[in-house]
Amino acid sequence: MQQIPHLALGTVQIGLEYGRANTSGCPDDSMVSALLTEALESGVTLWDTARGYGNSEERLGYYLQHTSNNAPTVISKLSPLPDLAEDADKATILAAVDDSLFTTIKNLGVKKLDGLLLHRWVHRNAFGGLIWQRLLEHKENGLIDRLGMSMSMDVAEVKEALADKDVSFIQLPHNILDWRWREAGIPELCLARPDVHIQVRSSLLQGLLAAPADVWPQIDGVDPTAIVKRLEELTTDFRRQNRADLCYAYIRSLAWVNSVVVGAETVAQLQENTALFKNPPLTAAQANIIETAIIKVPEQMLNPALWNK
Repeated sequence: MQQIPHLALGTVQIGLEYGRANTSGCPDDSMVSALLTEALESGVTLWDTARGYGNSEERLGYYLQHTSNNAPTVISKLSPLPDLAEDADKATILAAVDDSLFTTIKNLGVKKLDGLLLHRWVHRNAFGGLIWQRLLEHKENGLIDRLGMSMSMDVAEVKEALADKDVSFIQLPHNILDWRWREAGIPELCLARPDVHIQVRSSLLQGLLAAPADVWPQIDGVDPTAIVKRLEELTTDFRRQNRADLCYAYIRSLAWVNSVVVGAETVAQLQENTALFKNPPLTAAQANIIETAIIKVPEQMLNPALWNK
C-alpha cells in the first residue's frame, strides 16, 4: 500500500453535517465503514478528529476496533470546554481536561493518543496556563505523543505557537485565496521549525472554491463570479483537472505545509480526492503566478465564522 502524499482524512463529516457545500449530509454506519476502509486501503493513514465533532471519535473507535486493517495515525482535539466557567477553580479545570482526554482515549479504543491539539487557542494561556500544563503532564506520562494547536486566522497567535518548543503539530486554515500567512512571514517561520508538522484545513474554503458562484456568501468587496472565472482560467492554464485539483495542487506546492486535511461524506468523494492528490503539485513558478494573479479578497471572505456578519 502506497501512502498518498500530503493527504489527511478529515472526519468532522462523519460526526456532523458540516460544510456550506455539503449536499449529502452525515453518512450512515455502513457508509462510514466503507469510507474508512477505502481510506486505509488507499494509503490515507493520517486522520483528523475532535471531541467537538459530534460522534466522530466514537465512530472512528468502533471501526478501528472491528477492522483488521493497519491502524492509522489519529490526531484529535481537546474539547472546547464550553461549560468551564471563567472563575473555575484548579480542581474543576484539571477535571475538565482529564475528562476530555480520557473520553477521547476511550472513544478511539487506544492506550495513548498519537496527537492532541487544543481546539481553542485561548486555552493555551487560560487559567494561568493550567490547561496546557496539564496536557504537558499527560504527554510526559506517555498518554500523548504529539501536542499542538488548532489555529484560527490570527497571525500573532500562530507566531506564538511556533515559538513554543513544546508544540509539534499545528493545524491552520489556508487556501488559494488566502494572502495573510504569506504577507505575515509565516511560511519562513514554519520552515525554521522542521520539527513542527504543519497541517492545512479548509483548502477549498468549506467547498466554495470548487462550487458554483451562486452558493458563495454575499460579502462586500467580493465578486464570486469574477473569482470563479479567474480560478477556471488558472485551471486551464496549468492543465489541472478542475478547480479542486488546482487548489489542492497549490497548497501541496508549499514547502512549509506537511499535510492537507480533506473531508468526505461518501466513498466516491474520497476516491476523487485521492486521485487528485496523486497528481503532481504545482511548480514553484506556477504557485508564484497564482500569488500574484489571484484576486485579493477581504479578510471576512477568508473566515467562514464572519460570513453572516
